[in-house]
Amino acid sequence: MKTKLFLLILVALLGSCDSDPRANLAPTGSFGETFTPSESILDVSNLPAIDSSIAGATQISGTIEKYCKGEGCWLTLKQGNSYLRVNTKDKKFILPKNIDGKHVTANGLFIPNEDKEGNPFTFEATGIIISE
Repeated sequence: MKTKLFLLILVALLGSCDSDPRANLAPTGSFGETFTPSESILDVSNLPAIDSSIAGATQISGTIEKYCKGEGCWLTLKQGNSYLRVNTKDKKFILPKNIDGKHVTANGLFIPNEDKEGNPFTFEATGIIISE
């Protein structure tokens, strides 16, 4: 009897090691710190106009082109021919799976750091809202 109980507990524990915390996240909603979208959201298509004068917290929007399928800690937004890498600040929150093509509004900071697409900035998000 004790052996069966031990095996049952062992199977339950091993099964929980494989569980993905992202599996139960809804594909839309608010992730990270909550925020209210402002009326002055910077569209990713305006990236060529972004320069070092942008400082402080800001909000951006765009469509998800790519995203981290492992830990859910980054995504790439696309609008027109412009791309922007968005990282979750310090990996303090994760993003759901199956979010291709969804619309995003993100709150955070531009960080000087040239990415693979040649953008002079990446965006460090403290909160993200994903919608259809």
